[in-house]
Amino acid sequence: MIVLKTVPNLSDIISRNTKALIFDMDGTLLNTELVHAQALSKFLNDSNHNIERLLNDFCGVSEPEVFRILKDRNVITTKSFDEFIEQKNIEFEKILKDDELLARLFLPELKKLILEAKSKNIKIAIVTASESNTTELFLSKLKIKNLFDLIITRNDTERTKPDPMPYIHSLSKLKVNHDEVIIFEDSETGLAAARASKAQFFKVTWY
Repeated sequence: MIVLKTVPNLSDIISRNTKALIFDMDGTLLNTELVHAQALSKFLNDSNHNIERLLNDFCGVSEPEVFRILKDRNVITTKSFDEFIEQKNIEFEKILKDDELLARLFLPELKKLILEAKSKNIKIAIVTASESNTTELFLSKLKIKNLFDLIITRNDTERTKPDPMPYIHSLSKLKVNHDEVIIFEDSETGLAAARASKAQFFKVTWY
């Protein structure tokens, strides 16, 4: 497995038959894992749930699974998953008012890579285990939604990562074959899904 520690030049990763680049969102496209942990810490309002522990426990884990784990640990009283997401997104809104933090969420080198790919008619997609409203919140705050030809969220498929269904669904929507795309992932959960899709993929550690 190839690991990308920095954002590569487009010419170094694509081949003549590359038709799409697909990015996981949290920790890959955007440096949001810390924001997720901060929002969850505020939501829990409990000193026992420090940022480092939350990052360790929930990096790459889908929101429904986070909710289930927290319910099993008896640390939240929130009855429904929808209420959990709504309350967590309130914390996101507060955190994302920090312009300095926003500026650190999306690498300029990544934007350059995406724009160059688009200039070569390569499609750009996001496949994320985050909920649709959370995804919309981040992309709208950063004003980058228009960069993407396709956005697949947790709400768009029956199963989520590590199942390959979200990636397989994205290939169908993009009308490309698995050997015509490159997937970028950071978490073990996401990498398992990418591997099972049979597409070319890279593990990224640029954040």
